[in-house]
Amino acid sequence: MAAQYDFIVVGSGPGGSVVASRLAKSKQRPTVLLLEAGGDYNEPENRLLADRYATWVTHPQMGWGYKTTPQEALDNRQIDYSRGKGLGGSTLINFCCYTRGPKEDYDEWARKVDDPFFNWSESQRRIKKFENYAKNTASAVEKYVDFDGYSHGNNGSMDTMFASEAEKNYVGIVDAMIESGVQGLKGNLDLNSGDPLGVGFIPSTAKQSYRTTAASSFLKDTPPNLTIKTNSQVSKIVLEGKKVTGVVVNGETFSATKEVILSAGALDTPKILMLSGIGPAPHLKEHDIPVLLDIPDVGQNLQDHYGTSVVWEMKPGWDDRPALEDPSQMARAKEEFLRNGTGPLTTFNNSCIMAWIHDPATVATPEAKFLPAEVQKYISQPAVPTMEVIAAVPAFPPEGGKSYLSLTPVGMTAQSTGSVTLASRNAADAPLCDPQLLTNPYDKQNAIRGIRYALEIVKNSSLQKDMVKPYLVPADESDEAIWEFIKGNVSSTWHMSCTVRMGKGEDERACVDTKFRLKGIERLRVIDLSVLPFVPNAHTVSWAYLVGETGAERLISEYGLDG
Repeated sequence: MAAQYDFIVVGSGPGGSVVASRLAKSKQRPTVLLLEAGGDYNEPENRLLADRYATWVTHPQMGWGYKTTPQEALDNRQIDYSRGKGLGGSTLINFCCYTRGPKEDYDEWARKVDDPFFNWSESQRRIKKFENYAKNTASAVEKYVDFDGYSHGNNGSMDTMFASEAEKNYVGIVDAMIESGVQGLKGNLDLNSGDPLGVGFIPSTAKQSYRTTAASSFLKDTPPNLTIKTNSQVSKIVLEGKKVTGVVVNGETFSATKEVILSAGALDTPKILMLSGIGPAPHLKEHDIPVLLDIPDVGQNLQDHYGTSVVWEMKPGWDDRPALEDPSQMARAKEEFLRNGTGPLTTFNNSCIMAWIHDPATVATPEAKFLPAEVQKYISQPAVPTMEVIAAVPAFPPEGGKSYLSLTPVGMTAQSTGSVTLASRNAADAPLCDPQLLTNPYDKQNAIRGIRYALEIVKNSSLQKDMVKPYLVPADESDEAIWEFIKGNVSSTWHMSCTVRMGKGEDERACVDTKFRLKGIERLRVIDLSVLPFVPNAHTVSWAYLVGETGAERLISEYGLDG
């Protein structure tokens, strides 16, 4: 294998896979090396959409096994902080929920970095470039989705789909959420139009009930100028002065004649930078790492969303799931699906219901008034959701043979910020991930309100008549009881972002410029969720693909690769 390439891309998640593919397929056909720390797990049996909520647990070889540090606001609980490890990155193990968020998020990105290249209209053009939306739904959900007006691309490499048939009672859940009238909930036929408020079905990153990964989308039929090397963890970047010349993998150096692109994600990209001597000087010195460039905010500004499930036991027969809890039944269902593409797994976990709420009272609380003025202005916009509520069932039912409903409020407009730092100078050691979940008083109040929305949806809808009893709910509805419940049950939603933040040229706290170039270093770019200036009000896989598409467009243009 040649040790020298035009471009080296580190990480094969949505950002890295898009960048590597776009560069390699440009007209000039540069040589590209894509390095992935994990293996290739894209076999069909590993990509069943039926397993979407369980893969991160049942397939530990596909993840890094990260945990947070003890979380101060959560009685020092450590929270799972899983990241995908393998071709496709975290698209191997995520929940396949495809949401874009409000158009205001994109315009806010453009405003924060003072560059219209990132606004809604520019971003929508790129999104449609990578999307391939499959119109494959049944009449059961036709009235809940505007298929003809759906603003998706249909010629891209990344497949999205709605279920061909809704699971039992899923349509009823949507109707009940609308019936509840909580926060004025109404049906929304296109939650990805740029105006997500309301309730409805969202597409999944999938095709024909198989999970879509960044690898299955962008790393098939690779051209000969794209080399993919798995089980190749990068330990550091190689520099000559302030110029990057390559990377080190298992003691071997690979050289890049043009650029190295870091796409290792919001936890591992800052880790690689710091191991290479780029980051906060005092922290690097703690670990006896020579300081090549002091960038204080590398690894800082970690942002994420948080969610807490509320669960009720439902009447027998409410859904068909208990039958598949029998391992032998599930094994037969998987065998049938893998062989013929038929059977219960064509519907099981194939649908996803979400509600998006903007609560004016949330952004008028005393806690909100303590936020910076520009943040208050942004989150007060009527189309910016302050809360998401996911309606589903527990991935791992508490008791066999019973039916359950879960509502999971997920806090949007999150304001708590944390950090990613080094545990040691050893590249094999996991980074110290401290998101500081729910430490900002605004997030705490928003989380409490979210649980109340979930309780109100059930109280004020026909879901009440099908319930046997609460299974996992607060002791009562006081703020104190709800907060205690949250502290014991909240989790990350694995939307880690912002640790190598993009900003204006004069922004001293920004790590990269709007061309994704790390400040103060030549021939090094960061193209992943690390660069976002704030965590968007959406599930972030769409944004990860968008960042990759945007970064690739910048590189191809600057190097004249399509000329």
